[in-house]
Amino acid sequence: RDSSFNPYTWHETLLKGTRMESSPNEIQKPVITYINRQKSNRALATRDHQWILKTFSAMDQITFQHREMELIDGQNQAEIALSTDVLIGGHGNGLTHSFFMKPNSTVIELFYKSFQFDYATASQLMLHDYLGIVDGKLLVDVGMVQARNPRLMKIFHSKRKRSLFGNRPSLGAQAKKAILHLVDKAVTKFNSRNV
Repeated sequence: RDSSFNPYTWHETLLKGTRMESSPNEIQKPVITYINRQKSNRALATRDHQWILKTFSAMDQITFQHREMELIDGQNQAEIALSTDVLIGGHGNGLTHSFFMKPNSTVIELFYKSFQFDYATASQLMLHDYLGIVDGKLLVDVGMVQARNPRLMKIFHSKRKRSLFGNRPSLGAQAKKAILHLVDKAVTKFNSRNV
């Protein structure tokens, strides 16, 4: 991490530039935001999209929102991200919103066929918890990214990249369990901050 970059200062500066009158920390429940790209070539497998909607819509302890960010103006996109505690989405520019989230939030990124370091690195800079899931099963965390784990390097920008969202394998049980664990961790972190 570059010691000259302070994610807390960055976040406070962004917050001042929005219409939000108070800190997003005053929200009563943690906010889980799913970046919905189902109308694009970055769509998740339908069964994964449905699992995300069904699973998180049913949780009373969170506020769940799924957004098509490309249909929302930039100011509102920033405000959505500023209030988000967990950001979930397929690899793509929608995860750039991780830079607008408060530090120590959570990013869950879904890939098919290839891993890319972009948003894992952004998460590292912002001190976010990060989970990448490749082909519904390979789980990637910031430690693997920092170490340039050989399993990652093998699929990083691989020749399979062209079909990044081609044949979409479904999220496996281990991947779903890891997602739920990270969301539970984020809820616990949120609740301990707001006691």
